[in-house]
Amino acid sequence: MITIDGGAKSGSGTIVRYSVALASLLGKEIRVDNIRAKRDKPGLRAQHLKVIQACQEMCHGAIDNAIIGSKAITYIPKERFEGGEYHWDIGTAGSTTMMAQTLLPVACFAEKPS
Repeated sequence: MITIDGGAKSGSGTIVRYSVALASLLGKEIRVDNIRAKRDKPGLRAQHLKVIQACQEMCHGAIDNAIIGSKAITYIPKERFEGGEYHWDIGTAGSTTMMAQTLLPVACFAEKPS
């Protein structure tokens, strides 16, 4: 399992999103600690949680401790993303691009159109 310090550099949610995307592409288990540690409100926010859940759904994975406010998560992708059509409500328009930054790389390597 790869452990990632989510408080490194700016300590933003970008570390979580990119880590989950890369883990999905590589089929590697990850643990992200210190999520958003340098932010006024540390831990997972709703948009980060939705992105993790979307990757979990796409890769039939498992997540542990993925709740709003969590400062550490474990993500285990089980399968390579095959493709398909999915719909998620992330809650706010500003978060749509954040979700796309995570899911598009995974979808680009799908076996079928997505």
